[in-house]
Amino acid sequence: MSEILVIGSNGFLGRHIVEALENEGHQVERFDLSDGNDCTKRFDAKSVDTIIHLAGVIGIQDSFDNPEKFFINNTLSTALLDRDKRIILASTAAIYGDYNPYMMSKKLAEECLPENSVAFRIFNPFGTGQSESQLIPTLMRGNATIYNNGEMIRNFIHVDDVAQAFVRAVESKETGTYDLCANEALSVREVVNLMGITAVNYVMNERGESEADILDGDNSRLKKAFGWEQNIDVKESLRNWRTW
Repeated sequence: MSEILVIGSNGFLGRHIVEALENEGHQVERFDLSDGNDCTKRFDAKSVDTIIHLAGVIGIQDSFDNPEKFFINNTLSTALLDRDKRIILASTAAIYGDYNPYMMSKKLAEECLPENSVAFRIFNPFGTGQSESQLIPTLMRGNATIYNNGEMIRNFIHVDDVAQAFVRAVESKETGTYDLCANEALSVREVVNLMGITAVNYVMNERGESEADILDGDNSRLKKAFGWEQNIDVKESLRNWRTW
């Protein structure tokens, strides 16, 4: 089995991906920025076969206010990785939206990868331990404000299916950029209704210029390359969110 360095191991994605890798018998070396580590250091990865790079900062609106933070933590941190290793990068579906510094920092990070690498453009992962700033945890707390009358279309994917894609990539020699998303997208209003949330304030004004009306993906290339399949039904999981 492979020995893998996971950068960002204690984050939402990191905890699930580390667990999935270890369940498959892989040896995992953890590196987390919350421990005071510097994301721009040159990682000593001599003993590992593969680097999974999950660390970075997110937030479209915040990226306009502090673009330097995004290019340092997302782009520069990727450029400084050991180019002799296979790198699997957590990129973002925001690349398909309108311009903003966050999406550009991730797009440039993809371009920094060596040829033997994989970039997953991840669409709205959800599940246990997700950041409270994201849509679904916000809905769980109640009294959420939903912009554009809840008509925005998004693709949501359970974090366990995300983790399995990273496992498949570790165990494969495939390279390239792939949409990591569920089989179908939902409107934000559909998500609210599936979760049975009633304390919602719908407003018509846009959240921001960089928020796309429709952000959906195509996982067919991912399925073909890695033999990956979506195993967790998004609608059923959202209906049962209280059991997470």
